Amino acid sequence: MNVGTFEGGQGVNMVPDAASVGVDIRTLPGMDHQALLDRIGKLLGEETKLDVFSDMPAVWTSPKTNGCKACSRSAGAISARSPSRAPRRTTPTRATC
Repeated sequence: MNVGTFEGGQGVNMVPDAASVGVDIRTLPGMDHQALLDRIGKLLGEETKLDVFSDMPAVWTSPKTNGCKACSRSAGAISARSPSRAPRRTTPTRATC
């Protein structure tokens, strides 16, 4: 999860009447997006509105594909060593509240 933006108010010495937070959540394959959104909504409370503008399932690319092998070779050549295996990659799922 990445909290990317905060907005609210017009001055540092004024209490804003509203505020927003931009959050990017990248899920793993098999995660239940609706359950995640329900849990976040419950944690934030009834006065908070979740505005989901992108809800895509997570994807994973095998490190054995030609593209991943090429990236690994390039990274190894640049860093003069083989890169360690990274966890499965995902696509972004964003929730803005």
